[in-house]
Amino acid sequence: LGEVSFAAYMVHLPIDIVFYKIVDKIIGVPTGFLAIGLGAFAIVLTWIVAALVHTLVENPMRNFRRVHTPNFMRARSKSLSA
Repeated sequence: LGEVSFAAYMVHLPIDIVFYKIVDKIIGVPTGFLAIGLGAFAIVLTWIVAALVHTLVENPMRNFRRVHTPNFMRARSKSLSA
């Protein structure tokens, strides 16, 4: 869960807004156990979407940046440590 935490941070609000707008249109404002169940489902949905975003967007972009880092952004290990 720690690796996908940034992705979860980025997707939780859009998922929350869309999910509860859909729930509101279909059944109205949930109460009781239905509200707890829908809340738990929204949390699970958020982590699933976060894992997908981490795998399909975050990791490929990180790998792309590692390969295509401009020269001025590369660390100068020998000259800075002396």
